[in-house]
Order: sequence, then structure tokens, then C-alpha cells
Amino acid sequence: MILWRRLLGHHGREQHIPGNDDGDARDAQQGEDGDAGEDEEILHAISVHTTGAPAMNTLDKIVFIADYIEPKRDKAANLKEIRKTAFEDLDEALKMILCDTIHYLNGSENDKNIDPMTLETYHYYTGGSHE
Repeated sequence: MILWRRLLGHHGREQHIPGNDDGDARDAQQGEDGDAGEDEEILHAISVHTTGAPAMNTLDKIVFIADYIEPKRDKAANLKEIRKTAFEDLDEALKMILCDTIHYLNGSENDKNIDPMTLETYHYYTGGSHE
């Protein structure tokens, strides 16, 4: 429940839930099972799932790639190859997605609106080259 409330808050839609104050949330988050760190990892993966980030951990990469290859997407370049690669080599799939994303955005009217974090991620993983 706390993770869900924090995710909603992360997207600007947190609502007050009667009977739960900040102290309750902190206490529950630091519960005996020590899962507070896992919540932070999940929140981080969600926060970078569209732009990416340099030095992503495995969960970050999985969520980033899953967002790109999800079944309802069908217009991205090289999608069939990226989907196959995602099950063989996460790092290679990540590079492919970043290259395709930058190539697409550079060729569109959105060129000036590329998120700086996406560019930083692209340079981190590809060295700035279109492979």
C-alpha cells in the first residue's frame, strides 16, 4: 500500500488516506523485512523508464526495455529485432533502443525537445555513436 501511495505521489496524484500520517508511512516502510530499499529500486526504475539514465541497474534496464517493447507498440523501428535481443542481451537491446530513439527524434520536428537525460543516457551507453 505504501509503495502504491508513493507511486501515485511520484506522478502528482497522491491523496490523503485517512488514518495514515507520515509517521505511519515511515514506520511501515522501515518494517522488519527490510524492504524499503526494494521500494526505492522500484521507484527509481519507474522514474527512468522513459528517458533512461546512465549506469542503470538490471531492474532499471528491464523496465526501460519492457516499456519500449510492450505488445501494444507496433510502429518503432527494428521492433522485432529489439524484442528478440531483449531476451538475449539486455545491454545490446538497451543500446538498440537508444539509437533508434535518438535517430527518430533527430529526424522529427521534436529534435529540439530531446530530453537531456535521454541524450546523457545515449552517450553513456553508446559512446555517442549510432551503431
